[in-house]
Amino acid sequence: MAKHHDNEKSIPESQKLNVLLEALRDERWDYRTVDGLSDQTGLNPSVIKSILGSSNLVNKSFMSSENEPFYSLKKENKFDHLIDAWKKLRFLSSKKMGD
Repeated sequence: MAKHHDNEKSIPESQKLNVLLEALRDERWDYRTVDGLSDQTGLNPSVIKSILGSSNLVNKSFMSSENEPFYSLKKENKFDHLIDAWKKLRFLSSKKMGD
């Protein structure tokens, strides 16, 4: 579980969405959890959930093994959606098969 981050207070309200979008653009990850985003950004998980729930730039994806949703930025072209579907299938298959 993510820790509460005191440096959230230093991030202006108007910049919290930008901080979150920057973390979602991090190329090390295809999908992000609220806890992972909280660890990276310093934002409180409840703030992240609120921003993610109200943004039209973010997709709520399939559920992780801990029943937490994954999030990603919306894709820009139709081929990105095919790649996303393939990654979801691989993830779910690996969980079922134990790989």
